[in-house]
Amino acid sequence: MPNDPLTTIIMYQFIPVLGITGAISTYFFRKTGHIYVGAFLNTLVFAWIIVAGTATHFAF
Repeated sequence: MPNDPLTTIIMYQFIPVLGITGAISTYFFRKTGHIYVGAFLNTLVFAWIIVAGTATHFAF
């Protein structure tokens, strides 16, 4: 589906999110010394964004 304009609209939200998750990872690594806290929180952020940005359609 390379010609699908909806995919482009959905992907625009990931550009700022990549910067935010990098900042989250760096902050929690410096605060705790472990990579797992930032990785877990970034997983939650990405799951939240993907679920919230997914449109579901039901055929009635």
